Amino acid sequence: MRECVTLARADLYIPSAWATQFRRTDLWATAFDASDAISFYPIIGFRNINGASPTLSYWDGAAWVSLGAPAAYDTWYTLELRLSGGNVEYLVDNVVVGTVASGGSTYLGNIIMQAYNFNDNTLGASYDPGPDNSYDAFWDNLYTSGSGGSIYTDPVTGDRYCLNGAIVAASDVNNSSSDNCPGVTVSIDNGTFDCDDLGQNIVILTATDASNNTASCMAVVTVVDDGAGAELPG
Repeated sequence: MRECVTLARADLYIPSAWATQFRRTDLWATAFDASDAISFYPIIGFRNINGASPTLSYWDGAAWVSLGAPAAYDTWYTLELRLSGGNVEYLVDNVVVGTVASGGSTYLGNIIMQAYNFNDNTLGASYDPGPDNSYDAFWDNLYTSGSGGSIYTDPVTGDRYCLNGAIVAASDVNNSSSDNCPGVTVSIDNGTFDCDDLGQNIVILTATDASNNTASCMAVVTVVDDGAGAELPG
C-alpha cells in the first residue's frame, strides 16, 4: 500500500505589485474516490485576472469563490486544502475559509503549484500586453499528510480506502482498557463481515474515554481458516 495523502499545505508570497497586475497562482490537487476515479479538483490560491480585482479564492467544483483581497501584501500566506469526512476544507493561515462536498473523494493523488500565463492575445479581458506580464510565483514549505495512513485496496471490489491506522488482527483489539491509556476502551465494529469472510475486511476501531469522547479510524482485519473453519486469528 502507498501513502494516503488527504492534506496539502504550502506558503505563498504575495507581493504588493500583485494588487494592480494580472496575476494568478494556485495550489492544486487531484482527488480520487474509492474506485480510484478522479472525483474532485481542490484548488486554492490568489487571483487577479483583470489587474484590478485581487482576491484569495478557492474552487467549489463549479465556480471560483472569492475570499477578498489579502489583508496585507509583501508577506507570506499559508494555504491549505484537505479532505475531511465527505468534504474538502480550504484554509488560510490555519483558519477554515470554505467547505464544499468532495464528491466521495478518499485521497489526493498529486499536488501541483501553477502560475497562469496572461500573455495570450486570445484571452480577451484577461490578456495582459503590458511590459510587466512576466512574473515569478514563490511557494515554500510544501507539506502533505495522510495522518499516517495508507491506501487499502479491497481485494474483492477493487475499491480503495484511506486507512488512518495500521493493518491489525482482531486479537490486537478488545473491549478492555488499554495498558497505555487507562480509562480508554477500544471497540471493533465488525458488522460488515463475519468469520466466514476469509481474507482482509475493513472495520472501524473506536476509542472511548471516561468522558465518553470518541475517536475512530479504519483498519483491516484478516480472517484466516485454520482447517476447521474460518476464524479470526488469535
